[in-house]
Amino acid sequence: MGAIVACAYLPDIVSQVLRFLVVGDPRQPAHSLALAALVSLPVAWALSSLTRSRFSRALGVVFASVLLHDLLDVLEWPGRMPLWPFSAWTADFGSVLPRGVLMETLLFGGIALAVVVTRARHLCATGGTPQAVLGIGRMLVLAFVAAIAVLPVALYTQRCRNVRERQALQATRYLHAGDPARALYALDEAKRWPGVARPARLDHLRAEALSLLGREAEAEPLYLRAREGDPTSFWFLADLAQFYAASSRPAGERRRLVEPLLCQLAAEFSSHPRYAEVVERIERHLGQVGARP
Repeated sequence: MGAIVACAYLPDIVSQVLRFLVVGDPRQPAHSLALAALVSLPVAWALSSLTRSRFSRALGVVFASVLLHDLLDVLEWPGRMPLWPFSAWTADFGSVLPRGVLMETLLFGGIALAVVVTRARHLCATGGTPQAVLGIGRMLVLAFVAAIAVLPVALYTQRCRNVRERQALQATRYLHAGDPARALYALDEAKRWPGVARPARLDHLRAEALSLLGREAEAEPLYLRAREGDPTSFWFLADLAQFYAASSRPAGERRRLVEPLLCQLAAEFSSHPRYAEVVERIERHLGQVGARP
C-alpha cells in the first residue's frame, strides 16, 4: 500500500528532479507514457527485491500507479502531451475534476470508502470470516499511514509553489504598471524550485518584460518557448504574433513571420472573445513603418 502511494507521486518527483537539470517545462516528459514505462522497470525491480514479490506483480503496481497519476493530470489540466516524444498531440478535456481540498477529499475519499464497503459486503455475502472483514479495515488504516508518510513532502512542495505563484502574480502586476525591471526581479524569484504550475507562463512574462525594455533578441526565444510549452494558450500565440508585428524588423520580414501565426489564431482561437481586437492590433502594427513603437 505504501508503494502504491509513493509510486503515484513518481511523475511529480521526476518533474522536480528535471527542474534542477534542464531549463524549461519538464512536465511533458515527466507525465508521458514513455516515462511511465521507462521509470516503472527499475522501480518495480527494486520493489520486487525489497518485498520478495513477483516482478510482474510489482511492475503492475508501479505502472498502474504512475498511469493513474498521469490520467488524473490529463483530466485536471489541459495541455498535457501523454504521447511525448513520439507525438505533440495535446490532451485537452478541460478541467473535469473538482478543484479544492474539500471537493477532492469528498470525491476520492468517497471512492476509497465505497471500495472498502463493497469489498467488506462481498466477503460477508460469500461467507467471509470477521477476521477477513477486519483485514479490509486494516488495509484502510495502512493506506492512511502510508499517505501520512508521503503527504508532508507533497504539502511542503505545494506551499513553496504557492509562494512562487504569488511572485509570478506580482511580476504580472509590475508589467501592468509599466515597470518591467521590477517584473524581471520578481520572475527571477518565481523560477526558483519548485517553480509554478505552468512554467511556460514565466517564459511568457519574461519575454513581455524584455520586449518592453527593447531587448528583442532576448525576448524572441522566450516567446517561442512559452508557445511550445503551452500550445493551448491564446495569449501566448497572440502575443508572439504581436511581438513580431511590432518588432524593428523590415516590414516584409514582419509580415512573413506574422502571417502563419494569424492563420493559427484564426484556426484555433477565432471564438475567443478578444480575437478580433487582437487581430486588429496586430494588423495596425504591421502597417507601421520603422522602429518598434
